Amino acid sequence: MKMEKSNKKIIGIIGPSGSRKTIFAKKLWKSLPFATISSFSYPLRRFLYLAEIYNNPWNKMQKDKYNYGIPITTALRLLGKYFRETYGNDILVKMMKEEIKNSLSIIKTIIIDDVCMPEELKWLQKQDAIIIVLLSPFEKKPDWVSETEEMAWKIIFERTLPSFTKKSNYKIVFFSPQVGESDGDELPFLFSEYQKLLGKIRELL
Repeated sequence: MKMEKSNKKIIGIIGPSGSRKTIFAKKLWKSLPFATISSFSYPLRRFLYLAEIYNNPWNKMQKDKYNYGIPITTALRLLGKYFRETYGNDILVKMMKEEIKNSLSIIKTIIIDDVCMPEELKWLQKQDAIIIVLLSPFEKKPDWVSETEEMAWKIIFERTLPSFTKKSNYKIVFFSPQVGESDGDELPFLFSEYQKLLGKIRELL
């Protein structure tokens, strides 16, 4: 697949379930001018919403409307697997490219809050994107985080990500915030820590 470089600056956020990627993306969005937030899973969530399977597929605690007891995270994984097997491993990347292509010209920075697949990482590398790795251990495991997800994250972090950092010119920033509870849109880390990270990101942009 030919990967054309976007004229937008792209920031990809990777981290285990419960590391508060979306909350972090929102905080970053407030700090950067002419930025917007997107996700590779957006088309999947929209599909689940339009198919009337979930009332609010953007809520991690959401259960399906048919009382099968399927968490939204599980539904997204299964639907994503189906999409990749049916339309190719890069289908969500293609959708993201189209979304960025059609975004408003005033938008200068795209913040993607759910990077996890090798195809996504490869595409981001082609875009000269900044990768932020959130290393946020939680004192209390969120309800939607399963043992399988924790194991999957360990594989991503210990095998996949290191192999990419060695073979590419990624602009990678590792961030390990102080553990604590989230208060609304506020992240559980010190303001000074965030300011240092923000300084690094602005330098790389």
